[in-house]
Parts: sequence; C-alpha cells; structure tokens
Amino acid sequence: MLAGSAILLCGTALYGVAKEAGVPPERLAGAVSGVTFRHADVTIKTLDGLHTSNMVWRGQFIADEPMSFMLTTDPGSRIFCGGDFSILGDLRTWGELFSPEVGILAIGGLSARPGQHDRVAHSGCRHRRRMARRLACDSAALPARG
Repeated sequence: MLAGSAILLCGTALYGVAKEAGVPPERLAGAVSGVTFRHADVTIKTLDGLHTSNMVWRGQFIADEPMSFMLTTDPGSRIFCGGDFSILGDLRTWGELFSPEVGILAIGGLSARPGQHDRVAHSGCRHRRRMARRLACDSAALPARG
C-alpha cells in the first residue's frame, strides 16, 4: 500500500483539528472507543486507553478520548497497539477476548530531570512485562532488565 493512501483513524477532536488543518476528509476516520474500522487488509478495533489525549490548536486546549487499537490482519494475526497509557484491568479482558500475538506497549514516560532517564526506562520495562502477561503476549521480545 502506498503512503498516499493512509487514513488517519483518530478521536473526534483530532478529526476536527486535522480537517481544519487541511487533511482531506477521505483520508480521515473519526472514532470513539468500541468502533471497528476496516482499511485494506486490516481490521482495527478501537479500545479504551487510560492516559491523557490533548493538544493545543491555534491557542486553544483540546482534549480527546485516549484510545488503544487491536489490529487483525486478513490472515488472522492480532496486534495490540497500546499507545502511551497506564496499566489497567481491561488488558486481561482484551487478552481473553482477542488473544493478540503481539503487543506494542509504550509505558514509562519521560523525565524532565537530568539523570532520571535510566530509572524511568527500567520502570517502564517492568510495566511492559506485566502488561504483556495480562495480554497473554510473548514477552521474550522485550528488553532484558538492566
């Protein structure tokens, strides 16, 4: 698939900002948690996220619904894309419902203080392992504890 055919699947607030910024409507798909979206050979199920989702657009604060995504390819592979969010009990439910083979997990955050990055990264790794267990994904691909 060419990059020129990509679709921005996003919350309704980002949808409005992207449209106002000139993204063609045919390249946008606004969604809320629980919506299923199909593009080419991938089905995407939007799921709740537990984090913030906000931006400033033209000087105005805009909040949106944080989401995660469960991707299912036509051959049947399932990939959980968590985005940057906090650990939540729904992970176990999603693992049971969808049985993802791969989990893309971004947890840990950033520290604005010098010298804190190593501790934050180590903590994030520990949280990713816990999430992988809840999702029943293989955690072997995660970085080893340092």
